[in-house]
Amino acid sequence: MSDKLEAETMRRTGRWGSRRRREAQIDEAAEIIGRLRRLSREGALIIVEGERDEEILRDLGVEGEILRYSEMGRMRIIKTLEERSGERVVILTDFDEEGEEILGRLEAIALHYGLKIDKQLRKRLFETLHPHATCVEEIRKFREEINRRHLTSLPLG
Repeated sequence: MSDKLEAETMRRTGRWGSRRRREAQIDEAAEIIGRLRRLSREGALIIVEGERDEEILRDLGVEGEILRYSEMGRMRIIKTLEERSGERVVILTDFDEEGEEILGRLEAIALHYGLKIDKQLRKRLFETLHPHATCVEEIRKFREEINRRHLTSLPLG
């Protein structure tokens, strides 16, 4: 099922609950993505699990540095985080068991090197879109609506 069709089916069948609730959730998600875009422009390092996760963030307008955990060895991650000591990092792993384990490892390394971790962004994003998205790549289903909200409510530059 295409992303558009799946989102439309959710809307039409009421799996979101009321239309007003769905719109509020999309508005909240757009606000969170806006914050992520802002943090990224300000130099925050964003870490995701894989290539598709990075692709969806790029589609949503995140322009800064994004590291893919799946493509980096442990030593390379440690070296990268050590080099960014004192900076802000956003860890966007999935809300499954593996994502939680990766989050724990990355948080421990980041804290060791004095990075400032934004823990609320990940939590708010998945709480807002749950149960319709439990991993970063599933946000793709809402890309059009989130981007539409960005274009009408947030500056692009």
